[in-house]
Amino acid sequence: MAAARSFQLGEGRLPTSWDDLTPAHLPSVPDDPYGTGGLKMLATPDRFAIYSVGENGEDDGGKGAFDREERMQLGSGMDDIVLDRPAGHAAQSVSGSVVGA
Repeated sequence: MAAARSFQLGEGRLPTSWDDLTPAHLPSVPDDPYGTGGLKMLATPDRFAIYSVGENGEDDGGKGAFDREERMQLGSGMDDIVLDRPAGHAAQSVSGSVVGA
């Protein structure tokens, strides 16, 4: 998340893919502890989120990544694990797990 913020401060926009962050802001895409390969990123022009495929090992597209209420309703039905930004930060989004505004 710090790498995404650093990118945003330098470029004036949110990252749209891991290519925006590696290697200038991150040496490589962080490994997904539940899947093969790296964490996923979801991106729109004004939001980004980072997520893991979760315990089932399947990429469910980061369901609920941009909607905290939707994630709460999905509860155990949400297999992807979305990474949230710390409270008080602007909305952002990434593949798989999420960072929000």
